[in-house]
Amino acid sequence: MASYIKILKTRLIHAPVVPTSLETGRKIEKMHKDDCMELELIKTLF
Repeated sequence: MASYIKILKTRLIHAPVVPTSLETGRKIEKMHKDDCMELELIKTLF
């Protein structure tokens, strides 16, 4: 689980910078949705 958090942090650090805040919001929203799905998947596996 700790490694998962580490992956999340590095993903945020290396996230491409998008010029418009709207696009950024959408990208973060999508990333968050994907992360929530991944987290649910991890929960079901363990």
